[in-house]
Amino acid sequence: ALSAPPGPDEKIVVNLTHKSGSKDLKLAGNQTGRYEFTADNWNKPVHIVFTVDHNLKTSASAEYKITAGNMAFSWTVSLFVLGVFLLMLGIYHKFVLPYPTEAKSAETITLRVYGEVFLSFFKKPGIVPALLFFLLYRFGEAQSIKIATPFLVDSRASGGIGLTSAQYGVIYGTLGMLALTIGGILGGILASKYGLKKLFWVMALCMNLPNLGLLYIAYIQPLPGDVAVYLAIILEQFGYGFGFTAYMLFMLYFVGDSKYKTAEYAIGTSLMALGMMLPGMMSGYVEEWLGYQHFFLYVMFCTIPGMALIPFLKVDPTFGIRNSKQ
Repeated sequence: ALSAPPGPDEKIVVNLTHKSGSKDLKLAGNQTGRYEFTADNWNKPVHIVFTVDHNLKTSASAEYKITAGNMAFSWTVSLFVLGVFLLMLGIYHKFVLPYPTEAKSAETITLRVYGEVFLSFFKKPGIVPALLFFLLYRFGEAQSIKIATPFLVDSRASGGIGLTSAQYGVIYGTLGMLALTIGGILGGILASKYGLKKLFWVMALCMNLPNLGLLYIAYIQPLPGDVAVYLAIILEQFGYGFGFTAYMLFMLYFVGDSKYKTAEYAIGTSLMALGMMLPGMMSGYVEEWLGYQHFFLYVMFCTIPGMALIPFLKVDPTFGIRNSKQ
């Protein structure tokens, strides 16, 4: 209950959130953690129900904090600031990004043109291994990335790490994003020097092997602030950024100098999204069946099909090298 009544038309929002300690002690499922007080109910106590994870077998403690404020308004402000930032980036790119050198044409888009685009794409040499590669290259990563978040924030009694929101934000929102960006930039730099063909296996391994880090922390369950948790996520994000470069470069190579290369690239992008969506849809069911430890072991086996297709992909050795004639 509040210590004093709000004004006649005033509404005070009180939020109860987890601050630190075990996540095995949490708000009951029917508790939102958001409570509104007005002049009519300010002196009526709110009863809060906590639950204890049934798998908990040791002593545990948790600290919750109470803050007053309009949480919905704070989200509105945050998303507004983000939207303005993205709008500014869009305006900046409008004037800075290069334009294609091809002459613009006002060709009318008809069903016949759509048909030509699909025929051009699906009649390319090596279409079968290419299609399988588009769908399976990220088969393991597509499932791992969906489960990594609940695994990191889930309670330790349930097999998770038990990160707080602040710790998760630092690991994924700051360190992970930096590692992802650096990995992507480094992948582009090395590809421009050595070409896609020489780096294909290196990039594929960098994409998939860091899942061993998630497997490792799933088995040993280090404390939330342990350096092993940070290193596992940093390596996973760096490897994803570096390894994904191979996917994008091969898609560009496969499209080649086609008359409809932009449209064909869009088809390849949609196949890439399908290759993420379908495995991601089943990842939750698989994790519930196997548990976190066995799930990440299963993910390691899922990385094999995508890499097994690499020997069947024909790539020009000079493709991707800067200043190459290709």
